[in-house]
Parts: sequence; structure tokens; C-alpha cells
Amino acid sequence: DKFAAILELLDNSGRQFERTPQSFQQLTEEGLRDIVLGSLNAVFEGAAGGETFQGVGKVDIHLRISQGEVFVAELKFWDGPDSLRMVIGQLLGRLTWRDGYGVAVVLSRNARFTEVLGSVREALPTAAGYGAGTLRERAANHFVARFSIPSDSARMATIHVLVYNLYVADTGRRVVKRKATVRQPGD
Repeated sequence: DKFAAILELLDNSGRQFERTPQSFQQLTEEGLRDIVLGSLNAVFEGAAGGETFQGVGKVDIHLRISQGEVFVAELKFWDGPDSLRMVIGQLLGRLTWRDGYGVAVVLSRNARFTEVLGSVREALPTAAGYGAGTLRERAANHFVARFSIPSDSARMATIHVLVYNLYVADTGRRVVKRKATVRQPGD
């Protein structure tokens, strides 16, 4: 239940990024991560941290749910299938044999988002450790698959991949708002 609640909070943050991409598109992964951490900490009373040591390195989002239960997530900008395979590998390297779940949040600044989603769907089974036949699509932008953990190949973890669109069309011109003029009687 807690994992589903955390996924919902992440999804709400991602949807907010999509609703107003011009507000978020120029931010770095770290800046967007900090916004997500703020949402998590509002609900989990400051228990979420960023750049926290876990497994063989630092993880972007680390949340201790309860004794022995940890939520781990990585954020990555989409730069093609290799960037997805990289973030999956990075996430799997942060999981230990005790961890059953991880989340990769993929942020796209690309036009033709439907093609990005198709590429994500095609690339997931090509990532190292993928469990054959485990890929499921929970929503158009939410994929789930099982992967073996590099530190214990007999242990499988479920990885959720959430993909969000931060594309903003460049109109090529600056929009300037005009000040409203107040007409005086007799004008």
C-alpha cells in the first residue's frame, strides 16, 4: 500500500511537470528531483533524501518506509534507449538483495512523445538482467518489468518506469504581453 501511495505521489509530480512544462523544462535532473523530494517529504515527514548512499552508489531518491523497507528511485532525462538502459543499470546497482522494488523516472524534452514511449517499450527488454516475458504496461507512460539484481542474480526486483513529457515547442519568437491601456472619458 505504501509503495502504491509513493508511486501516486511521483505520478502527481510528473503530471504537474507535464501540465506546465515551460516552468520545469529548463531545470536539471537535480532540480526536478528536489521538487519530487519536497512532495515526498510533505507526506512522509522529512524521511526522503536525495543523493543517499544505497548499494554501490548514491541514489537520487531514497525513502525509508519502515524498518527494513526502502523506496529507491532514479531520475534521468531521455536521450535514447541507451539512457534508459543506463538508468535501469544504475538503479539495479543501488538495490540490495533485501530490496524488491525500484523506480526509474524518465523525463523527455523531445517532440513526438508517442515515439519516445514506443522506444521505452522496445528498449526495456534489452536492458541487462531483464526477466524474459515480464514487461507489463500499467498506463501509456508506466511500464513494469522484473530484473535480476547484479549483486545477487538469483534475486529479482520489480522496476517501474514512469515517463513524462517536458517538451515545449520553440516558437522562435518572444511573446511580449502588452499593458492594458485605460481609456479616459473623452478619448
